[in-house]
Amino acid sequence: MFLLIYSPKIAGVYDSLAFFSFVIVLLALITNSYKSLGVLPIKRITIYIILFFTIALYVTLLRSVRGITDTYQTLRFLRCVINTAGVGALVALYVKNYESHASEKILRDIWLCIVFHGALIVLMFLIPPVNEFVVFHIRRIEPTGWQYQSMIQGSRISGLTSSWDATSGIQVLGIVLMPAFIEKNNIFLKALVVLISLFSMALSGATGFVVLAFHSTVILLLWVNKNKEKKRSAVLKSNIGRTKKLTFSQIKKSFVSIMGITVIVTFFVVIKILPNFTERVENTSIARTANMFLSNTGYEIQYNNRTNTTAESTVRTIINMYFIPNSVDNFIYGKGGSGRRRDEYYIPADNGIVLNLHNLGFIMTIIMYIIVLQELFVAFKYRISMPKVAFTTGIIVLTIIMIDAKVQYLMARNALSIMLLAVFAMWQGIREVKINNAKI
Repeated sequence: MFLLIYSPKIAGVYDSLAFFSFVIVLLALITNSYKSLGVLPIKRITIYIILFFTIALYVTLLRSVRGITDTYQTLRFLRCVINTAGVGALVALYVKNYESHASEKILRDIWLCIVFHGALIVLMFLIPPVNEFVVFHIRRIEPTGWQYQSMIQGSRISGLTSSWDATSGIQVLGIVLMPAFIEKNNIFLKALVVLISLFSMALSGATGFVVLAFHSTVILLLWVNKNKEKKRSAVLKSNIGRTKKLTFSQIKKSFVSIMGITVIVTFFVVIKILPNFTERVENTSIARTANMFLSNTGYEIQYNNRTNTTAESTVRTIINMYFIPNSVDNFIYGKGGSGRRRDEYYIPADNGIVLNLHNLGFIMTIIMYIIVLQELFVAFKYRISMPKVAFTTGIIVLTIIMIDAKVQYLMARNALSIMLLAVFAMWQGIREVKINNAKI
């Protein structure tokens, strides 16, 4: 699973994700694992494959009409087709081996992969040879690349991924999903995961802290009411619900304790640890992240020996991020390129909403987001009958949508793997719920 989520794009060109997806599909076929999947997850896998292939075909035709030579969108969505097939095959292998417990196992392993990747980011910061090994021998970043200097110096680290802000956002799941997987009062383990997650978030960017604040509010204020939960839990039964007997009430209580641990760990780090690494930290993303939240006067950073500098703050970052295409034709149909080639057209934005709207057009963009948002509503619908699966899937999908609002991430490599693993696991869980309810 770790390779399917975090397989790097070597030298920015060679996609190892396609290779691992092919291997997993082949393994699923050899072991005849697809027969283990229910109709619901197979339908969902098919929907995503059709969606991505349709968009790939659409942008290919659109490029020919617009005279665009940039093939980014075509390759992007064909990669999504391959990625979806790989994720579906992995889910089939889990179901074959774990049967009714497969959904929880998949979601637990997603969480573990994220925590382990956070630990790798921390190691890359603490041990420069580890950072150099990843940059030179695993990711093989070209010295001419714009990220090279920051990566090799360890001033901003994204691990095996290529997006700093997106990595910061996804690493928050190490903390937010913890209530579903560490149920005992293991304070040391919780504090360790919190410490790893906070450091990996700060080393890669500030986005994770915004996502953490939002999720804290959502979990503590907007989830289910206790009386309704108790009443329905007595009627609706499933293997998933019986296995751990975890309710949303328990999740919320556990989350409160975890947020308390997070505050204590943060205080300890700021007071006891960071002062001992002042010179090392002041030139990294940790200092940048702290200044963006604690100061609105801006933080001067010089990137990669460029002559210009950027003054950043939370307020300045979100200004002028969102705008629509300047013509009705482009708004409806899009342009078909990436918006990153100045010789054709350039879109001065990073967030997925604006980029997708300009490149894919309103019709394709709205279809894509509606299908993803539907997963969020389904997770909420099944929050009583399978609380752990619904909670975890809902948080994962919501996190990726939030990150996409900052930097294009919805159909990115590791984001798509994480999201589809959770979504297909959820639909397999729904199948189990329906089967068990039919037996009552």
